[in-house]
Amino acid sequence: MQRRDFIKLGAVSSAALLLPSQVAAATNANTVNFAGMAYFTAEQQGRWQGKAGGHLPKVEITKGIATVTTKHAMTEAHYIVKHTLFNEQMELLSETVFSLKNGDKPVSQHDLKGYQGKIYAVSLCNLHDAWVAEAVA
Repeated sequence: MQRRDFIKLGAVSSAALLLPSQVAAATNANTVNFAGMAYFTAEQQGRWQGKAGGHLPKVEITKGIATVTTKHAMTEAHYIVKHTLFNEQMELLSETVFSLKNGDKPVSQHDLKGYQGKIYAVSLCNLHDAWVAEAVA
């Protein structure tokens, strides 16, 4: 075995011993908070500080219909891709994909009749990632 291969093997073996604890720590919801890193909120704007006004979805619920609005221009270079709603268990409730070709605006309606509880509305921007707002149905 050449010296370089021996060093690689040693590094891989060491990493393999450490990896399970790192993975376990990363998957523990109590130790990892992705707000401000993988998705953004009004409170956790991360690298997109100051962008919440045009990216954070607004949710209004009337008679079981959730209307999600994002105050964002829709141009070929910068647009809202879709709105997605999840329940408290992060199960998909509804989504709307927008089409620039059809002249869509970033406003969507979602039928939540029969559902009660917290929802998470996600507004996905092609440049500024996913923005999440909470509401109660």
